[in-house]
Formats: sequence, structure tokens, C-alpha cells
Amino acid sequence: MKQFFKQRLALLLIFLLLAALPVTAFADNTWWGDPNDYSQYFSARLYTDGLLSGRGYLFISTYYMPLEGLCELAGIHTVSTCEDGVYTIEGEGFSLYYIGGSQYVRINDRYFLAIDGLVCVYGKVYVPVSLAEKVFNVHAQIEDYSIWVETDGIHLMDGGPNYYNDVYGEETYYYLSHIIEAEAFMDPFQGRVAIGNVVMNRVASDRYPNTVKDVVSDRRSGLQFAGTLEDAFQKEPSEDSLAAAAIALEGYNIVEDCMFFVSPDYCDISWFEENTDYYDSIGSHRFYYLGPNSYD
Repeated sequence: MKQFFKQRLALLLIFLLLAALPVTAFADNTWWGDPNDYSQYFSARLYTDGLLSGRGYLFISTYYMPLEGLCELAGIHTVSTCEDGVYTIEGEGFSLYYIGGSQYVRINDRYFLAIDGLVCVYGKVYVPVSLAEKVFNVHAQIEDYSIWVETDGIHLMDGGPNYYNDVYGEETYYYLSHIIEAEAFMDPFQGRVAIGNVVMNRVASDRYPNTVKDVVSDRRSGLQFAGTLEDAFQKEPSEDSLAAAAIALEGYNIVEDCMFFVSPDYCDISWFEENTDYYDSIGSHRFYYLGPNSYD
């Protein structure tokens, strides 16, 4: 019982400290939109299990909340830093690392998509509410510029340096990260994720083999991934490619049901234009899916 009241007191103190901070206290210029136009920032009340416990923020269309309160409720004491564009949260059994301007964040050696980035307010790190839900297995609801978090069953997600090899298999992570590096090493981060999405979409489809290795190596209808013929496939993937592969395995998908991608700078795209449906262009690639105008 004493521990319960200590946790609630800690949340109250966090709220009182945050309440004194101006909403204009964002640390750098890594956000979409005009960071000097403070009319874009909105304060949001944060409720934990029905009790007012702190402050969150709304920027553009993303709600942010601090992780410290959830860490305390999970029994983890943490220290946050925001220095030289690098944001960290460290505690026993917990680690967050983010480079300002990146579109992904690493938490306990797992990677998560953060298209709009993270927010730092006077040394405290704020993450998208949807990410907080994943990390601590809590449920959040947004209503009237307020964030309502229910923590029943709160617990920290699994992680660790070998998480993706252990959960998905070393072969799966190897082939996915290597084909992303080979096909999209010059593309922006979202382009790398999109390549991983196409591979995983094929794995899930009855039209293609059911493992990442077999999809990448598939030759039944001719060469499927030109990257497998290049030296780049043998190169050690960059952290961006490792992160993109992990994020695709985590279930993030930014190209929906696309099964194909092609670079118009290097390939004739007429077959794709005639036989599949165009979805979008990301980086150097055009992405296509099997729609009503596609071949059967």
C-alpha cells in the first residue's frame, strides 16, 4: 500500500512540475510544421486511471505523453536526457534512445516507427501515445484534448539485443535487413520500411513462398529482387536498414497490400503500369498492388 501511494505521489509531483512549464518549451527544430509557430502546440491533460497525473501535448496530429509516469507505475526509476539532439531514458531494465529528426526510436533494443519524431520538454522525453501503449501494454483514449490512460495489467514489453533473431529467426532478420540494404540503401527511411513491407506482404500471400528467405530468393517467374545479384546484398546492413527490417517485423505497414516495387530510373515499368495498380512513390521506387485492374 505504501508503494502505491508513493507511485501516486510521484505522478502528482511530475504533474505539478510540468504544469509550471510553458507550452513553448520544445527543444529543437526537428518537427514537421513551423517550430516557431507556437499556435501549433496544444497542451493536453493526462489522466492515469481516472486521476489527473500530468501533461501531454498535441503537435499537428500526434498526441504525446511522458514515459516516466508509466515507468514508475511499472516499478522502474528512470533518468531522461536531451542533449545535442539525442534523447535518452535510462533505468533498470529500460532504455530508450532517439536521435532528433529520426523516424524511428529504439527501446530495449526493439525498433518502433515514429514518423513525427519524439518531443523533449525541459529534459523530459515525450513519445506518441500509441507507442506508450505498445511499450507498457496499457490502453489510452483521446477525448477533448485529454489523454486517458488505463494501466490495469501494465507491464514492460519483452526486448533484448537478440530479440528479432530469437522471435523471428536469425535467417528471417538476416535476409530482410540485407534485401532492404541492397534495394534501398540510397532511399529515405520510409522507403526502406516500404521494401520490407513488400517482402512481408509476399510472405503472407498464397501467391509466393511463406518465408522471407524463399521470397527474396524466388526465381519461379524470373528474378524478383535485383538486389540479390549485387554486392550490396552481402554488405553489413546499416542501422537504418536493421531498424526498417525490425519495424516491418513489428507489423508497421506504410504501403498497405503492395506486392511490387520498381525503380523507373533503372527498369522498364510498362509491365507494372499495365498489369498492376499504382499505389505511391517513396524514394527511388514506385509501389504497386494487385487491384481491380491487375492481372490475375
